[in-house]
Amino acid sequence: MWYRSDLNTIRYWDGATAVSLGVAGSGITNINGLTTGTQSFVLGTAGTDIGISSTGSAHTFDIPTASATKRGALSSADWTTFNAKQGSTLNSAQIWVGNSGNAATAVTMSGDATIDNAGALAIGAGKITAPMLSTGGVNAATSGVIIAGATGNLVNFACSTSGHVLKWSVTGWSCAYADAALPTLTDAKVWVGNSGNVATEVSISGDATMSNTGVVTLATSGVTAGTYSKVGVDAKGRVIASASLASSDITTALGFTPVAATSVFVNGGNNFGGATTLGTNDANDLAFETNNSTKMTILSGGNVGIGVASPAAKLEVQGQLLSKVYNAGAATSIDWNNGNMQYTTASCGAFTFSNMLEGGSYTLIVKGATSGTCTFSQTVPDTVAAGSFKYYPTNAATTAATTAVYSFVRAGGLAYVSWITGF
Repeated sequence: MWYRSDLNTIRYWDGATAVSLGVAGSGITNINGLTTGTQSFVLGTAGTDIGISSTGSAHTFDIPTASATKRGALSSADWTTFNAKQGSTLNSAQIWVGNSGNAATAVTMSGDATIDNAGALAIGAGKITAPMLSTGGVNAATSGVIIAGATGNLVNFACSTSGHVLKWSVTGWSCAYADAALPTLTDAKVWVGNSGNVATEVSISGDATMSNTGVVTLATSGVTAGTYSKVGVDAKGRVIASASLASSDITTALGFTPVAATSVFVNGGNNFGGATTLGTNDANDLAFETNNSTKMTILSGGNVGIGVASPAAKLEVQGQLLSKVYNAGAATSIDWNNGNMQYTTASCGAFTFSNMLEGGSYTLIVKGATSGTCTFSQTVPDTVAAGSFKYYPTNAATTAATTAVYSFVRAGGLAYVSWITGF
């Protein structure tokens, strides 16, 4: 497609001839959805791929700059980078080395070492000098030892006389016979320096002996081999006496005479086989403690204090007393051994008690929904007839669909009852 300025028309090739656009009745009236009479083509760089977008009267050809995430035109900077990439051609046995201009250059390794095209490095003869060696190392040679020569190069030093060995002195290395071997030593004897500072062969004796294999055997001390609970030792730590422990050994060590386990209280409980007494036999108080602090005290006079060090009554408590409430279900038979406070869902009627004791205080909560008059009696452990229950206010029917609370005090064979309904 092109523009002819002399004809002022846009022309295109239809495969056989050039055809003008815009000829009345036969030209292109719609390009990519745009129908304006004048349309333009614009280059852009938006998006991640090459694309065409048409809006208004403009057709935008977006060609983004190519990157790792975009397909598009190659930038000048990237072209320069790609054009300068190092090639893979390298002459046989040469290596890449950075030159003074910081450019990789193909060179042949020379000097103290060379390298072939298989990567094998070869060090030249006489190239390793003494300063290149680590101290303390010894290198074995086929016919001598490797040492640093006077020029600093490594040399193979070998002794020409059979039996000679390499020896060092302050003047350097030399060959000489080895030092004489140690003299013979009699079976099972050892070398010991005598008073004249001369090595002398002797046999180990005294507290131990030694065999020719180096096994040391301690001398016996007169005690028969065995297991003993009591031993005596000498200043050298040797056992010189043995015996079994006597009871006096234990009492002496403890400082007191232990008593039988059946006479003391032990952690985890006892089996005394009869009644047991815990306490003092003199006029002293008895204290019980936990966490290193006294929690209960029984005075010598019999008063008991819980949280109180000096109780003024038979029982004095510092802190809250809690009696658990017992759920008697719908029962009308109430056993006060289950708790001093109980409740029942039964409606008021005749209730039978057991174990309401003289001096005790009790509470019964009646939660039955039906109105009625509660009456009470007891048969166990003693008999308390219904007439022995004294009410205040006067006993009467409860209020329907409410809870009634009855409080009892047992004293002098009678049971005193206070009650209230309507809860």
